[in-house]
Amino acid sequence: MEYVSHNHPPNAFLSYRREDAGPFAVWLGDRLRGDLRLENVFLDVRDLFGGDDWHRVIADRIAASDVVIAVIGTHWAGPRADGTSRIFDHDDVVRWELEQTLRVRPSHVVPTMLNGARLPPALPPSSHRSTALSGWICGHRTPLWATPSCSPMCS
Repeated sequence: MEYVSHNHPPNAFLSYRREDAGPFAVWLGDRLRGDLRLENVFLDVRDLFGGDDWHRVIADRIAASDVVIAVIGTHWAGPRADGTSRIFDHDDVVRWELEQTLRVRPSHVVPTMLNGARLPPALPPSSHRSTALSGWICGHRTPLWATPSCSPMCS
């Protein structure tokens, strides 16, 4: 993706499933803020507060973002014991974030695959476009304080 200069510092939004990639998303947010000096990096656990209308806040931040980084770990689809996945639930937050992003910022999504994760073979029809996007493959099998290795991914 080519960066287009704006009159404001770039805005980034991190989308992830907490139990799947929470620590990596926090690490990535810290690196974007620190190493790249991006001031406007949205991470729900740091930027949502008690009493916030989180649907509105997240929708607004996605719409204002120059890039949405979808952190996809091995349990991103939210697998259940019965073989179904939460990503197919209409009220699944990760699905909702992806749908919002594809609706308002489809060319600004960067899938970031973590530790050998792949997009599930089946996705809800509203999220299917995400399978054609280029992104990053990252490994983080080392301790959390170590720097993960990332390389471009071509789909």
